[in-house]
Amino acid sequence: LDINNVNFSNDATNGYFISRSFTTPLVSTDVVLIYRKAGAASDGSAVWQSIPRTLYLDAGNELDYDFDFSRNDIMIYANGNYDISTTPQYLNGQTFRVVLVPASTGGKNANVDYSDYESVVKYFKIDDSKVKGF
Repeated sequence: LDINNVNFSNDATNGYFISRSFTTPLVSTDVVLIYRKAGAASDGSAVWQSIPRTLYLDAGNELDYDFDFSRNDIMIYANGNYDISTTPQYLNGQTFRVVLVPASTGGKNANVDYSDYESVVKYFKIDDSKVKGF
């Protein structure tokens, strides 16, 4: 599931966040993985970075992306050790890919590196051409 070209919202309760609900609740043992589109490779294909992730910026500034999920929804958060509103390029126009790992194949497996999107796609036989919007 893709969340394309989205801006983080901001409120006093959640800080900077993106929220999405699942159309069908997950099975309680399903796992959610989320990747942020960090750019494009020389061939034009997307470069995906797993979150949570810390970006180390100039002047000692650090911006963190994190997430949580329930059976019904996901929340992606952005936070930092500085006023992150001063770097809107990390808050606006972001694209995330949400990968749902079914309970029947979930859990740790030595053959898949969950931090590497390409490894996850290969292991779970995900067809990128069939990714849907969220």
